[in-house]
Amino acid sequence: MAQYAIIVYAAFAALTAGDSGTLTANTFLILLGGVVLAAALAFGLGGRDGTSSRGPTAAATR
Repeated sequence: MAQYAIIVYAAFAALTAGDSGTLTANTFLILLGGVVLAAALAFGLGGRDGTSSRGPTAAATR
């Protein structure tokens, strides 16, 4: 999978030879956004499991 991603990236870089700096910056930002989204999902789903085992919250017992 990674091999195909590199080939596609190289093809797009070759097509935009004069403007490859923008392509590289955009690719980096998209990958960074994916990593941040994955981390947010991991912490969110992990935190939900941790709080559900602790019983009712203070707001629910009022």
